[in-house]
Amino acid sequence: MSGSDEIGVDPDRGRRAARVHAARRRKRREHPASDIRREPVRPGQAGWLRRQHRAWAATGLLLACAAAACSSATPIPSATGSQAAQFRLSDAPALLVQCMLNQGTLGRSDSIFSGPPAWLRDGSIVITPTTVVKFDTWYQVNGAITVAGKDLTEWAKWAAANDELPSGVCGTSISARALQKQVFGKDPAAGDPWGA
Repeated sequence: MSGSDEIGVDPDRGRRAARVHAARRRKRREHPASDIRREPVRPGQAGWLRRQHRAWAATGLLLACAAAACSSATPIPSATGSQAAQFRLSDAPALLVQCMLNQGTLGRSDSIFSGPPAWLRDGSIVITPTTVVKFDTWYQVNGAITVAGKDLTEWAKWAAANDELPSGVCGTSISARALQKQVFGKDPAAGDPWGA
């Protein structure tokens, strides 16, 4: 008696399985669409198939979203949009620094400027896609500058929450909307998140 007979293993099982698989492959080649999903799914494969389908669906969705994003312009935020406060918070630092330059509380020759910054031209802040990173880097280092009892970071949060510029920093002669156009006018994607 051989070792395979002792434990009940059929020596021809592997050959029969190979013949069955070969027959199925032939059938698929001859009639590719006729046997779709007719083979029983083994219990271990069911979860794997579901995960594969989900992964393909997610990939398709991501590609569709990416294609849609690439083919259309970024929506410009409106002052009443749900994300307007976030846009105001990101734009407020440049507006506040411009206010400080306009009011004379910050001078172009102050020691916080190590040479003429690329985002400062003739006393005016000009934010473009190429200068925004340089301004943001400068602001991260200098956001703690105090004016009218608060630092710039606190004033930026205040301005975003109140949808206006603080008069203690900017005075009352210019609106946030007008200053937005002045500072971000060269960046058409910036939009205008400020109210009237």
